[in-house]
Amino acid sequence: MKQILTVSGMHCAHCAAAVKEALESAGAMQVTVDLQTKQVVCESDLSEAALRAALEEEDFTLEKVTTEA
Repeated sequence: MKQILTVSGMHCAHCAAAVKEALESAGAMQVTVDLQTKQVVCESDLSEAALRAALEEEDFTLEKVTTEA
């Protein structure tokens, strides 16, 4: 399913790459990071807790998750 995440703590391209890598390592696919909007779009069946844990491990904060079928 498509998940749209709002992530705080991203400030540069390095941050975006770290977020993408953390989510892909947790099992998310087709991860796209938009620094301007602080949103990440991915295909994933991961729970909000799993997404939060993957991001917090890299010192980012998951603010919101919206799921689209």
